[in-house]
Amino acid sequence: MVNKKTAPLVRAAFERYARGDQRLDDIAEFLFQNGIKTHGIRNRTTGKKSAGGKKWTADRVKNMFNDIFYYGDFKYAGEIYAGKQPAIIDKLLFDKVQRTLADRGRVHKPKSEPLPFNRLVRCGNCGCFVTGSHKVRQQKNGNVHHWVYYRCSHNKKSVPCREPELRDYDLAEQLVTVLRSFTMPCKWGDFFLSRLADNELVTKNDTDLLVARHSGELDEVNAKIKRLFDAYLDGDIDQDSYRERRADLLSNKKSLEAKIERVLVGADFWVEPMRNWVKNAVSLCEIGFDSQHADIASAFRKIDGSNLFLQNKKIAAAGGSKSHFPFPNTAAASGAAEKNSWQALCAANANTALSGGKIPKDPDLVHHHSRSLHTTQARR
Repeated sequence: MVNKKTAPLVRAAFERYARGDQRLDDIAEFLFQNGIKTHGIRNRTTGKKSAGGKKWTADRVKNMFNDIFYYGDFKYAGEIYAGKQPAIIDKLLFDKVQRTLADRGRVHKPKSEPLPFNRLVRCGNCGCFVTGSHKVRQQKNGNVHHWVYYRCSHNKKSVPCREPELRDYDLAEQLVTVLRSFTMPCKWGDFFLSRLADNELVTKNDTDLLVARHSGELDEVNAKIKRLFDAYLDGDIDQDSYRERRADLLSNKKSLEAKIERVLVGADFWVEPMRNWVKNAVSLCEIGFDSQHADIASAFRKIDGSNLFLQNKKIAAAGGSKSHFPFPNTAAASGAAEKNSWQALCAANANTALSGGKIPKDPDLVHHHSRSLHTTQARR
């Protein structure tokens, strides 16, 4: 049976860890603060029971994340079965947590608060990230001066780099200038939001095709499970091979069922992200030369594919939705300059400067964003 009180906490723990910004110990602390603690253990020799009430260990949290019971299946005698208990999480969230466990282990918290522009810009000479440092100078009269400068981190020891350092306010001023090419005027935002309704029919057709494709794959998996069972009854495969192959097929089946459910529940899943993207693009207009450095950095981190680089103390955006390498010629040569929504907006701003400020009638921005969302959804 599923505990209705603890099920939301378990689901929240999976979601927190799937984000990739928390350690197993952080999840244990979250559970402890919400009342999930160890139970007392009875000593077989003395018969006494320990008090319990302590925080879970990281290994116990990891075991919870590996338990297939939470997405509705269970294992018995080495074989996986579809359970009748309601699932606490879906299979896609479970798979995401497994990838997080495998790829990153545990996240170490930074020792100090990083400067806002750290790891936002790459060096145009060697490709390393630009990082900030504090400088302090005390004069003989007792005055103390503090300032911040940014320079290449020089992590590639084999590549000589003499990119000069840059004061933080010079960097901020150049970043705001670049940022303006990615902003969306308010009248554009109103126009594109009104186009969302016109694109919902297109989205519905794409959704129907996606459901049909997943349904076909699901039918094929069910047929394979049946053929595998028949082969096992006929003695064509041994029990160990049967269990292993059946477990793989059931896992695949669960993933396909979760994909179909998500598509059906959120048939217009792209509308809200599109609306949020437009609002984010419009909100960038609020960033100016007098803005806080943290706000400027936060605005750039909303932009996918800007690929900022610093060369000869000048900031530029290389562009390219896939490339994170700062050199424009390298990105283009590798085919990484495919436009995403932000690159399409940047191009629209440039074209508008030539057309007298008119709103582009071609809904290119809407299509770029909706296509990228459909592609992302199809790959999950």
